[in-house]
Amino acid sequence: MISLKFSFTCCCLVKLYLNIFSESLKYLVEILVDLAPNERDAAIEEIWSSLAKQKASVGLTTREQCEQAVLEVTGQKQDGSVKLFDVIGAFDSPRFIFDRDNQRFVLSKATLFTDSADHFTEYFRNRYNYIYQRVLRNPIFANKSVTVKDNSSNKYKLKPLEALYGCNVLMENITVFGMITQIQPGQWYIEDFNGAVRLDLSKVEYGPGLICDGTFVLCDGSYEQDVLYANVISLPPSETASVTRAQFGDINFFGGELTTCAAANQVLVSKEIEDPNAFIVFLSCVHLDNSEVMNKLHILFTGYSKSPPIAFVMCGPFVSPRARVDPCGFLAENLKKLGQLISSVEGLKEKSKFVFVPAMEDAGSLSVYPRPPLLSSVTAGLTKQVKSAIFTTNPCRIQYCTKEIVVFREDLIPKMFKCRVNSPKDNLTHHFTRTLVSAGNLALLPLSTMPVYWQYDHAMSLHPLPNLVIAADNYYPYTEESSGCIVSNPGSFPLSKFNFKVYYPASNEVEDSAISGDF
Repeated sequence: MISLKFSFTCCCLVKLYLNIFSESLKYLVEILVDLAPNERDAAIEEIWSSLAKQKASVGLTTREQCEQAVLEVTGQKQDGSVKLFDVIGAFDSPRFIFDRDNQRFVLSKATLFTDSADHFTEYFRNRYNYIYQRVLRNPIFANKSVTVKDNSSNKYKLKPLEALYGCNVLMENITVFGMITQIQPGQWYIEDFNGAVRLDLSKVEYGPGLICDGTFVLCDGSYEQDVLYANVISLPPSETASVTRAQFGDINFFGGELTTCAAANQVLVSKEIEDPNAFIVFLSCVHLDNSEVMNKLHILFTGYSKSPPIAFVMCGPFVSPRARVDPCGFLAENLKKLGQLISSVEGLKEKSKFVFVPAMEDAGSLSVYPRPPLLSSVTAGLTKQVKSAIFTTNPCRIQYCTKEIVVFREDLIPKMFKCRVNSPKDNLTHHFTRTLVSAGNLALLPLSTMPVYWQYDHAMSLHPLPNLVIAADNYYPYTEESSGCIVSNPGSFPLSKFNFKVYYPASNEVEDSAISGDF
């Protein structure tokens, strides 16, 4: 009887899912064979649905994938629990490459730190393809091979830059996509991985967004004698995370232990609903050598001691910008004092996590992104006192229940404003947010201004858009929203009169907060 049930279950699985290793098939059969027929059919459908979400994988389905599918369906991890809070360092984030032939994202291993020109080419191609595939799927665009605007349907059709080369006649009403850049000083070009075309910006109008050297844009205009006369330059349309996942499935682009994205995990959904008052505190420019800052932190920690947050996320620089004979030793000394302060507040270090995101000004790293964590020799004095302290990279990713959060410490707005092409006149933070979600990447500046390890550019990616981006900046505090992504800046803790941000994952809301008075 058992052998008959075993064979029948095998047939059901093979009929439903042919691309499966024999070992994987045997594992699933052992799981399903003793279930009643109606329960077995339902379980097979659920497992199939979970496997189908893992679209990033290629080839036959492995036993590991089947185990992950079973764990997702049963709502359990192997240790019987699910990780609610997870900090993912930049060097641990998954790397996905867009396969243009098959129109899918493929998981790829990040290479080691080597300076090959091929890595730069791949870096640019990946950036280009991430945005280009999104543009082509947008309803306002049609077949990429046609050239003009279709007035009857109000749709634009892209023309590749290579189609313009050598053309000796006037071409009007063309739309191209590429990166705007200065190949020669004072002369702007639009570039893709096939080449570049010179731009004439004398009569151009700009759409919303803060456009600077290195921004990917859509350009509308006419082409004559090797020059593209731009009429309109605008940002590529962004899309919500739900639209991206509807196209590519519930792939875990974000990283961490989950096979599929956190939003698809029903256990995490339930846990988030169970605790609607859970919150995370974000601070930036926490200068620990400033006595007033330490006093305000004491007030903050004491005030939250009876209702502690999930985590305090603190961004650097962790000492004020002054010349030091021994910068590492000075930073270590002040971190140790912070550990003493945290330990003095009863129960806080047992109930809350303390996440530290370094700035480029903090000692111990080259000025290239992603920035590694603070050195263990520097943090040892604090970690001995506060076991819940987490020293991570810049940028880093934080997953709490179903919410995906990216934290990045860099003065992006002031630097972008210096190398801008256009000059937005109002609400600069709104224009910056539009640029960020359109780019789908934290590296919004040219490599000469903001160096990035080519092999780890994927760590700067915002694809699909997370729920929250903490763009910690010396610019004044703000909170904006675009395409379902909240972008928020806590502002400099000492310069903004001790402002900070409080995020409530259950309601997906950011609250402005500040500390007044002395302890």
